[in-house]
Amino acid sequence: MKRKLLQSNWREMRGQISEWWDDLTDEDLDMIAGNEERLFMVLQEHYGYTRNMAITEVKSWMAGYHLDGKGREKRSYKDMGMLQYSSDDYDD
Repeated sequence: MKRKLLQSNWREMRGQISEWWDDLTDEDLDMIAGNEERLFMVLQEHYGYTRNMAITEVKSWMAGYHLDGKGREKRSYKDMGMLQYSSDDYDD
């Protein structure tokens, strides 16, 4: 995942992120404002994810991201069998 993709497309991604993680509030999204570290933190707070789980969830979401919002299939960490990735697996 590239940090710039989230930052540069935040307006388009914000709505899709709020649909994907529907527990996030407008206040959460305002605070995240395209910053992936804040997104990881908020996912940890709302969903009880570890940092690695939050990273994996975001990577999963980004892998299927489309600017037009089409073609998304909601999957969660639970659906992936609770796979664990180390933070070393995360590429900036």
